[in-house]
Formats: sequence, structure tokens, C-alpha cells
Amino acid sequence: MINRIFTKIPPIALMNWVIILFWMGWAIFHSLYEAINIPTIHWDGAFQTSSALYRLDEGQFPGKDFYPYLGVGPLYVLYPIFKALGSDISSSIFSSYFAVAVVAMLSSAFIWHMVWQPKSFITSVAAGSALFFLIILIVKVTGAFNLSFTLLNYDAIGLTPGHSLRSLRSFAPCLTAIIFYFFVLKISSARMKYLAAGCLTGLLLLWSNDYAISTSLLFVALVIALSRNELRFNNVLVYLLLFVFTWAILLSMVTLGHPIELLKYNFLDVAKNQWWYFAPYNESDRIFTIRQFAQLFILGETPVALIVMAILAFLAWKYKSLEYTLLLWVGAALFSGGIVASVGGHYGFYYFEAFYYWSIAIIIVGCTRLIWSRFSKQITEYRWAPRVSAKLFMGIMCVPMVIGFYRYMVELSEAKEDTNRFFVHELGGYLPKEWYDYIELARNTPSNQLVAEEYWGIWSALRRSFFNWPVDSVIHALGDTRNIAMQKLQNADTVISTRLSASLDLQPWNVSQNYWFYKNLLSQYSVSALSPKTVVWKKSPDTTSIPIMVDCRPELTSAGMPLLRINVPAPGYYEMNVQYKITKSHYQRALLLVQNNINFAMDSNGYISIDPKSTEVQFPAYFNHDGQADLNVKIFGKAEMILSSCIAKRITFDDKDVLSPQPFLNNRLDIDK
Repeated sequence: MINRIFTKIPPIALMNWVIILFWMGWAIFHSLYEAINIPTIHWDGAFQTSSALYRLDEGQFPGKDFYPYLGVGPLYVLYPIFKALGSDISSSIFSSYFAVAVVAMLSSAFIWHMVWQPKSFITSVAAGSALFFLIILIVKVTGAFNLSFTLLNYDAIGLTPGHSLRSLRSFAPCLTAIIFYFFVLKISSARMKYLAAGCLTGLLLLWSNDYAISTSLLFVALVIALSRNELRFNNVLVYLLLFVFTWAILLSMVTLGHPIELLKYNFLDVAKNQWWYFAPYNESDRIFTIRQFAQLFILGETPVALIVMAILAFLAWKYKSLEYTLLLWVGAALFSGGIVASVGGHYGFYYFEAFYYWSIAIIIVGCTRLIWSRFSKQITEYRWAPRVSAKLFMGIMCVPMVIGFYRYMVELSEAKEDTNRFFVHELGGYLPKEWYDYIELARNTPSNQLVAEEYWGIWSALRRSFFNWPVDSVIHALGDTRNIAMQKLQNADTVISTRLSASLDLQPWNVSQNYWFYKNLLSQYSVSALSPKTVVWKKSPDTTSIPIMVDCRPELTSAGMPLLRINVPAPGYYEMNVQYKITKSHYQRALLLVQNNINFAMDSNGYISIDPKSTEVQFPAYFNHDGQADLNVKIFGKAEMILSSCIAKRITFDDKDVLSPQPFLNNRLDIDK
């Protein structure tokens, strides 16, 4: 009977649904597999996502109670899955992996639909699932054979959420195009169409800063360009007013009446600081002038994607095709989102991974369309070909799901039997046994103890607690938010920082760039416990001591560059307080670097970056010999720097878990020269 039912179903329709189910099964097992083991790295990863989801689950609101660095939209996409699966770290990991896999597949499906234009979107979803696996296969094969080129990274193809959910954030253009194509454009009334487009544009602005702004502006242009026959002043006015009204109302709702606070953090605290704050600090990684925009067009594999855009533009113009126009628009929005991120921070290929994924998918889909148009007549001559091909293809597509299920079951079984791992009920997953004492310490700490974490991590997740500052980590306390964090930190009974051995690059970077946090630890706290990746500090008033002042004065090099000259009484760490002033010949961004011999993250070469719009900076420096020593200054951009004064004092704290006695990794710096 079942066989008779299946024989009545057209082979293509049956194949579509089976492929979709196989893909869904793979995505679920893949996400479950990743959620078995709890990550122990706190910075910019699973805990960054989890911290905001935990806050939402505790009834907190963005803007009112916290400032999500990942944007509002992606969090609300993840939250229902997170809530349904238990609201713990494991469910957060599952939701992020599953969501990025879904959006990667839907992006592929939309591209297929725009090129092939089948009658049913289900057909395109099945084709998108197959295309998703094909791209993964190509990436894995190129990686396995160590080919000289890198096609795509795993977070670009939906295998991982990346450090900051970038693959989910970059879904904004494709999501907008899907809603616009399948719903808004189906509305017959011109006025109602503009109303729907206005609501969609306002909703889009709630996504994430990098893609929300650029995509919404380009969407306004798209709506107006595609409505030339219905273009009336009243319609456009209604569209723009509803766009602004929808955005304002929704933003006020999700922030519970605190939209100004969220906007201030995003566009004053973050936007004005992250450009100079985050490494790398090479001149070639920054955009100082408008003319340097041209570098973005030749970055990495971007030229390939731009060529695809040019071909699409030609096809859209030649065939007057709405579908090609929408594909072109999605590419332009992805490219502009990468530009916003590059200008706002530093540029690199990973900002354009979604743009490149879009181009690779179009190339593959376009090639299959050309092959089909060439050989379709020969294939359809054989009546058995569709049914046999469908069964063969379904058999092939079940392989990833079977592999995913096998990986998950094997890993889960091994985790349960592994004596080197233990299950943490509060987190929903397994940790190495080296973390057991740390977990017990967190469980047994009184609930009235105020605990601040450098990065919101295992301790806070286990206790479902948040320190009373509005960000998830020290590195996101930017602008005025940093001043708030500094004040709140004084009330902490326990502080948890990153152990030096956890990252010989990022921990010294954080000590250097966020010395305000570590200075407080060194002067008011003492180390009480260690985990494999963290240091637990307890407030200890007895740690204060009389500072040893050191002679420090501003000087000039023979080339006229400023430097700091210090008479070092003994090798070790010193606290530098420097007053400075920046002058510019004309308005242009500048990058100011000061040597401290500690920070070597991402080719920093012993330098830290300081705020070019400030006049005072405090940072730690290390000297490996006594006597006279200099700290040099580098200036990128057309600016001049005047060092007004310098005060230095000895840092007497010495602990290899916090400050390395030899912070020169791989002999990358010899300050004697």
C-alpha cells in the first residue's frame, strides 16, 4: 500500500521532500553534535551569544538592561530555539549552529529559485539543500588536498556560527529579498504594497548594525526603482513615513522604551572606538581616506564576486528580469555590508565571506542551468530517467544525514563513558574533569557575592547571573560604557579574568588595551583560585602598597618623532600615565601606536593603540633590563602628536598566570635594539 502511495507521487516532488528531510536531519544532528561539549574559550564565541540569550530569558531588554554587541535581530531569531531546548549553554550552541545552517541553505535556495525560476519554492529549497552539501564537499576536498587556494571558510558555508554570528548577521539581505519577492510583490494594491514595504524596511533596521543600515538604504532604492509605474509622491511619502514609524515603534518595544540608550551605545560608544581599538594595527589594515575605498574592490576573492555582479547586471538589463535584479541587489547589499564593517573597523576577507559565498553559489547554479539547457532534451527522451535519477539522488543525499547521526551518537556515547569528562546539568553538556573544582567553587559561592567576569563565561552561565554592567565583556565596554563599567567594578566581591596560558596573544592584548580593568585587580584583589582558562580574584584590601615612582619624560627622535624615555631601576612591569595632544593638517582618521613590549596579538609587535581623540592614556609596559629605555610612537595617517607629560611607576604584582615574566613570544621583539 505504501509503495502504491509513493508511486502516485511524482518522482520530482517525492525527491524534493525527501531531500529536505535528509538535510533537516543532518542540520539537527550536526548541531546536537556540536552542543555535546561545552566550550571553554570565552571570548567572541559561544558565550558572547549565550550571554544575550540568557539575559532575554531573564526578562531583560536590549537598551534598558544590556547592550547586545551582535545586534537585536539575530538574538530574537535564536531565542525561540534556545528557550524550547532548555535555556542553557548547550541549547544556545545548538540554536546558533542550526540557525546558521538554515540561513546558508535558504540563501542557496533563493539563488536557485532566481536562476531556475521553478513553479514551487519547495523545489528550490530541495535544490538549495543539495547545493549546500555540494559547496561543503568542495570546501572539504580543497582543504583535504591542501590546495593553494581557499574557497570558503566553514562559518561562511553554515558549518559554524563564527566568532560573532557573522554568517547569521549577513542573512539580512537575502531574508529581505525573500519576503519582498514572495509576499510584498504579490500585493495588487500599490498603496498596500508600499505599506508592506515600509514595515519590512523598518523591521530590517533592527537587525545588526553592519548589514541593517546598508541593506535598508539599498532596499529603499530598490523599492522606488521597481515601482516606476506606480511612483507617486503620496505613495513614496507613505512608504518613508511608515518605514520610520515602524522602526521607531519596534525599537521602542524591544528596548522597553529605551531606544536612545541602545542607539547611543551602537553609534557613539562602539562606532567611535572600535576603529582604533581592535587589532591588527597595521597601516595596510585601515581605511584612512575616501580614496582608499578602492582597496576593498581588490581584496582577497572580492574581484570574483564583483565579476559575477557585473554579469548579473548585464543579464538583468538585457532580459529585464526581476529575478536577476533581486540577485544583483542581494550581492550589492552583501558587498555594502562588508564595506561598512571594513570602514568601521579594519578590513579583511572575512567581512566579505557572505558576498563570496553568494558569488560561488551563483556560479554553480548558473553552470547547472547552462548544462541542463544543453542536455535536457536528450535526458527527457528516456522516460525512466527522472524516476531512476530521483532515487539515485535521494540515496546520495541521505549519506550526510547518516554520517551526521553516526557522529552524534558516537560522540555522545564516548562523552558518557569518558572518565576525563563530566556532565554539568546547569550547562547541559560536558566539560573536561580539570574544570570540576571550578564548577564546585561556582556552585558553592554565596548568591549575595557580586561576581564580575572579564568575559561572561562558564561561571556566570552556571549561576545564571550577570554583573551590573550592560555589556558581555570588558572588550565591549567602549566609550561612556567603559566609565560605567569602571565604577561598577569597584563593587565586585569576586572578579574572574583570563589566564595567560589560555591565550598568549589575546590575554596580553586585553591587559594592554584594558588596563583600567587589570589595574583594579592588581591593586585591590588577590588570586584565590585557578581554572584551566581563568583566574579567580577575591577582594583584598591588604594588596595596596606605596607606588615606586620612576623617572619618565617625553623626548623626540632624530627624525622628530615623539618617544617616552624611562630610567628603569629593575626589569619588570611599569604603569605609564601619558598626556598627549593630536593635531591634524586636515580632517582625516589617524592611528596612534605606543610601544609597551607586551601586546603581540595579530602582528601588533609590542605596540598598543590609543584613542586619537583623547588627551590621556594609562597602560602597562615591560622592560627586560635596567637603565635607560625608550618607548617609541608610531603614527599612521596625516597627524602630529605632542607628548605633554609622562608619569611612570613600578607594578610590583608578579604572577605567571596573569603577567608573564618574559612576554616576548617567539623572540619577536628585542627592546635592547
